[in-house]
Amino acid sequence: MQQIKKTIYILISVCIWLFVWQYAALRIDKVFFLPSVTDTWNALRKLFFSEDFFHILFRTLGKISTGFLYGLFFGTLLAVVSSLSDFIKMLFMPVLKLIKSIPVASFIILALLWIHSSGLSVLISFLMVLPIIYINVLQGIESVDLRLLEMSKVFHMGRTRRVCFIYTPHILPFFISGCRIGLGFCFKSGIAAEIIGLPAGSIGERLYKAKLYLMTDELFAWTIVIVLISILYEFFFMKLIHFLSQAVMFISSSYSGHGHGKSKEIHVNKLVCQNISKSYGSQKVLTNFTHTFSDDRTTCILGSSGIGKTTLLNILAGIDSADSGSVRFLADTNVTDGRRVSMVFQEDRLLDSFDAYTNIRAVYGNTYDTGFIRKQFEAVGLADYEGKPVLKLSGGMKRRIAIVRAVLSDAPVLLLDEPFKGLDELIKEQTLRYINRNCRDKMIILVTHDRTDILKMNGVELELKNNE
Repeated sequence: MQQIKKTIYILISVCIWLFVWQYAALRIDKVFFLPSVTDTWNALRKLFFSEDFFHILFRTLGKISTGFLYGLFFGTLLAVVSSLSDFIKMLFMPVLKLIKSIPVASFIILALLWIHSSGLSVLISFLMVLPIIYINVLQGIESVDLRLLEMSKVFHMGRTRRVCFIYTPHILPFFISGCRIGLGFCFKSGIAAEIIGLPAGSIGERLYKAKLYLMTDELFAWTIVIVLISILYEFFFMKLIHFLSQAVMFISSSYSGHGHGKSKEIHVNKLVCQNISKSYGSQKVLTNFTHTFSDDRTTCILGSSGIGKTTLLNILAGIDSADSGSVRFLADTNVTDGRRVSMVFQEDRLLDSFDAYTNIRAVYGNTYDTGFIRKQFEAVGLADYEGKPVLKLSGGMKRRIAIVRAVLSDAPVLLLDEPFKGLDELIKEQTLRYINRNCRDKMIILVTHDRTDILKMNGVELELKNNE
């Protein structure tokens, strides 16, 4: 109903302005100065039925589209390359800012010194789109959630998986926004280039001739064609971009690969922390922390907020580096394995654009089938999650997905940073049983504020204190 109302308002507005135009034209009564609606309509019909109309139209559209696609490709490529190095970014930035700042007319005049007018609209469209796409895509890359990248590091997600599941969903909105802005700029600048360069058989040439010979009705007709084509061009191109983006997201969510598979059996007997210190600026978080974690009982770390519990887990997981001290994993085998830990972070760190199953597959690929994953979710009381993006699930549901993701890892050490927050007592009990049942052979280190967790996890207490 609201859409119908909006459409009616638009039609009424158009009719009112057409009436004003017709009235003004009749009052002036000079066709070369302001043609009437009927004069313009007749000129428009004449254009439409002329032999070369569609040839001219598609020639101009083809050149502008070529410039746009070049800008799209090279803008994205330069943004990706620039994100790899600050030096490369600084190298390109002055040139792109210069391109963005110079008036279109100046570019057109300069370009005519170097290239033939037939390729002018391609070059100008390319130059207008390039900095817009570059800046948007680079901004998208640089604003990717660092916490998700840390998660991918802990779970050893490969480069392809990071691109599919982390970078692509985050960058796409920036890319689409750049396309929308770039389309408008490239179309207007491409037509302006044709008006100045006057390539044969172009819309710009016809506009110039209509103005030169005071064929104002034809000038108005071509202007209407440009406006309509610009609107339709942007509409269909953005539909195509959205379709392709959905296809990319589907391909990303469907990507399974081989994951990291199952590693060789490794059992960590002890995890030795020796004189670990960590500071953030002038704030000391850990000072000479020394402790040996054992696999025989769950270690439950307690302590006041800000004492360094999460920092300690991050150091054990390899997310942060200690300022001094060492961490050693002592196994009952000589086999070494880079996948030493899995982790439930203080935040869920899930891939919000994807559903629960895809969040598991993003880490493990085809190691676990759908039926097995469903049973894991059922074991922690998860229901009504299928097909829904994680973003639309409750906090407790997200928490349990994060727990299942960590438990399914074959890493010999499981780090749990306040894993039960947001869970009611019944669900918490069910989740505790799930962890105890599936992690008997793992070393578990749990950060908690609830002392009852020590008994439920058959744990031993370790309280962090200042200057420990």
